[in-house]
Amino acid sequence: MVKDQNLYAFGASYSNITYEGPLDWFLQFTKIQHVWKYQPTYLIVHFLFIFGGLATLCHARVRGGRLPYLWVGTVLHGLVIESLSYILPDVDNFWHSQTPIMLLGRRLPLHIIFLYPCFIYQSSVGVAKLKLPKWAEPFAVGLGSTLVDTTYDIISVNFLHWKWHDTDPNIADRFYWVPWNSFYFHLCFAASFTFWFHFSRKLICKTDKWEADTRMKEIICTIIAALLGTPEKEVAIGLGEPIGPCHEYVPVQTAFGSVLKKRKYLCATNYDEKYFNFVCLPGKIPPPQGSIWYTTCGVPAPNMVELTAIATCFAVVGFVVYGNMHLNSFGDDVFHISINKKDNNKHESLSKKKIK
Repeated sequence: MVKDQNLYAFGASYSNITYEGPLDWFLQFTKIQHVWKYQPTYLIVHFLFIFGGLATLCHARVRGGRLPYLWVGTVLHGLVIESLSYILPDVDNFWHSQTPIMLLGRRLPLHIIFLYPCFIYQSSVGVAKLKLPKWAEPFAVGLGSTLVDTTYDIISVNFLHWKWHDTDPNIADRFYWVPWNSFYFHLCFAASFTFWFHFSRKLICKTDKWEADTRMKEIICTIIAALLGTPEKEVAIGLGEPIGPCHEYVPVQTAFGSVLKKRKYLCATNYDEKYFNFVCLPGKIPPPQGSIWYTTCGVPAPNMVELTAIATCFAVVGFVVYGNMHLNSFGDDVFHISINKKDNNKHESLSKKKIK
């Protein structure tokens, strides 16, 4: 294993990274000073999502019922999706920058695990308070998750919090360098997760929607559902799209059966990802071919005012939507209905026993 201080040397590049064992591959720690020096905005985002994930967990624990299972389900859902993205070649098309705690061969930052509860759990809770028809609820949760994700994606990719594959046709169409498929992904997966989380328990459990059934039944349903700064000052040191020959291509199998193609490697002298470059490196020379771990440099936004305005608009809309869902709706009473019903049933049964 390359020593940590050598990995984070400015301009360092490596064609291979080895691990001392399964635990070393599964869990890696990086000094906070390294991340703060090169990517301070990323470190802030890292801790904000961890805080948000723990806050949603506290809400789930306090409110009880099925909410703890919902929270666990969103975490498992995220782990499954992220893991498959690293394993399947056709969807292995993004690389996170490094954070203080990394998992799965330095591919998965810890805060990404908490990102899914921040998106899906809080959207599910907010939508539940609206008491929408059952058919509409999954779609509303998907829209709510995407609303939160839009600002996050726009800001993060332009600040090098991760990098996309340069020539993958599935993510060729971009919105401020964010693939439209990214928004489609969050919308569809949040909606499908919500559908299966409620539909599967309707088949297995007999209790009300937000009332917890037996632990084993809830676990089965949960498993089913799971199956600001300046960009140019950011420097990302870590795993990225492998650099290699520009003329080598590989096939890409799409969901509809057609076969497209993409470059097998990142062509360091001819690429289209305009949110990073290599000009901050010594001599402005890109990393050598074969590099999988290297340094990339942030670039100034072509129109920072426009980028800020777009991100702010989505943030304001999200604030208004979630503010109304949480403050001008049926509130947390929707999670107490089944609990109160259960208490009433207990009270009636005790009264009957006393009469006898």
